[in-house]
Amino acid sequence: MIRRHSYADDCWTLPGGGVEAGEPRGDAASRELQEELGLSAEEWELNVGLEFS
Repeated sequence: MIRRHSYADDCWTLPGGGVEAGEPRGDAASRELQEELGLSAEEWELNVGLEFS
C-alpha cells in the first residue's frame, strides 16, 4: 500500500510507523493504519507478520 502526499501529486511514500513499548503488534498496526491513512482496521482483515529478504 502506498499513499500520495496532499502537498504534491507526484510524491508517493510507504506508510510508516512503529510499535510503542508494550503495545501488541496488532494494536500498533490498527493505530498506524488510522494515523497514516485515516482508515479503520475494522474495514480490513488484519494479518500481522514479518518478512525479511
